[in-house]
Amino acid sequence: LFSGFPLFHCPSGFQVSWFVLSHRRLLLMVSGQWMLSILRRQLFINTCTFLIVVVVVLQVSAPYSRTALTFVLKILTLILVESCFEFHMFFNCRNATLALPILAFTSASEPPC
Repeated sequence: LFSGFPLFHCPSGFQVSWFVLSHRRLLLMVSGQWMLSILRRQLFINTCTFLIVVVVVLQVSAPYSRTALTFVLKILTLILVESCFEFHMFFNCRNATLALPILAFTSASEPPC
C-alpha cells in the first residue's frame, strides 16, 4: 500500500511529499526523493532478474525442448516461479498455483531417461 501526502507547505511554494509504505505490520515513512530511488532500484532489480531468467531458460531448455508448446510452458513456469520470490522473498500463492500444473504437464510430457 502506497499513499502520499504533503507533510508541510511553505509560503514560497516549496512542498515536501512523504509516502507511507505499508507491508504486513511494518510502516515506513519516506520522502518523495527516497521513494523514487526505491522504485527505480526495484524496477532495475526486477528487470535484471527477469532477463537473467529468460536467458537461462533459453540456454538450458532450447536443446531439450521437444515441441514449441513445451518450450513456452517451461519459460512461463520459470517466470512464474521467479515472480513468487519477488519483493523480499514473500511467497505469492497465486503464481505458485499457476506454475505447479504447468510444471507437472511439462514434466509428464518428457520421455523417461
